[in-house]
Amino acid sequence: MPLGQERWHVTVAQAPAWAIGFILGVLGGERGWFQPLPPDLARLVRRVAWAAAVASAAVVAIVATTTDVEVLFGHGSWHSLVFAVLEGVVMVTMSLWLVDVFRRRANHRGTLARRLSRAAYATLLVHQIVLVGVVVGSRQMPAPPELKYLTVAVLGVTVSFGLASALVRMPAVSRVI
Repeated sequence: MPLGQERWHVTVAQAPAWAIGFILGVLGGERGWFQPLPPDLARLVRRVAWAAAVASAAVVAIVATTTDVEVLFGHGSWHSLVFAVLEGVVMVTMSLWLVDVFRRRANHRGTLARRLSRAAYATLLVHQIVLVGVVVGSRQMPAPPELKYLTVAVLGVTVSFGLASALVRMPAVSRVI
């Protein structure tokens, strides 16, 4: 499925990666897979992540100067295969590296962080609805796109976590989420 095409309002080309990433995250969290990485492995993961990100940028730059960029988005071209493989490598290694970095360096929480972490899963469930609402509301805003983006980002995160925090305080919902 070419990247960017939607079926049933879902970007089908990326849906398998989202589903597998979510499943692996749940399994890893339950089974303790995300303990801090050994330093040698953390360095390797970081290097591979950045190398794949740079390689992805290089592929885009090369394709953009030699042919139509559309060949990157599917249609069975070798360009799209290379780009898809690099995207998968970046997704896995960058995620592992960032989880390790935050586990090692950002391992303390204040009161607000404790409350927000309790609402993180609920935020995942409600953020799409909130973002769609905020984006639709911002369409009438007479402002440059950059300001709209910043507004949507700040309001989206704030409202999503606020709504999720309220939901997890409800007894019936807190037992499920």
